[in-house]
Amino acid sequence: MRVLYLLRHARPMSPDGTRDDFDRPLTPEGRVQATKVSNRLLAERLSNPCVLSSPATRARETTEIVISANDWSSNFESRIYEANLETLIKLIAEIDDVCEVVILIGHNPGIESLLRYFTGELRAMPTAGLAKIVLEIDSWREGANANARLEWIVSP
Repeated sequence: MRVLYLLRHARPMSPDGTRDDFDRPLTPEGRVQATKVSNRLLAERLSNPCVLSSPATRARETTEIVISANDWSSNFESRIYEANLETLIKLIAEIDDVCEVVILIGHNPGIESLLRYFTGELRAMPTAGLAKIVLEIDSWREGANANARLEWIVSP
């Protein structure tokens, strides 16, 4: 069994033409959202999950808030930024099996597509939305064909 948490980055600054989409930081509200999500993950009592995040500024800032509150480490994966479903499934298949629990921090529409792929449920993932998915697999390489269920989904 493997557990996959899907987290959409917290609320970023609106596009204003002064910076690339990749470089948009979190708003003050986004920082509050990320803190609330961090507290929700803390309540899960996870023991050293593998955290994979998009390197985009808003995802990176969300990740930094989450990992600092929980004393975890993270890896930034460039393929997560603007990833489609196929890319995310391939990325999951490459996760080291030492990681039994993974927190994937990314963007829509990829996060919603991945949620729908694994659970069959069409659910919205607002900023800082967090979903817990349990996959009945022994290895992440089996992820594409996993029997999975949505345990819960929350948003701050």
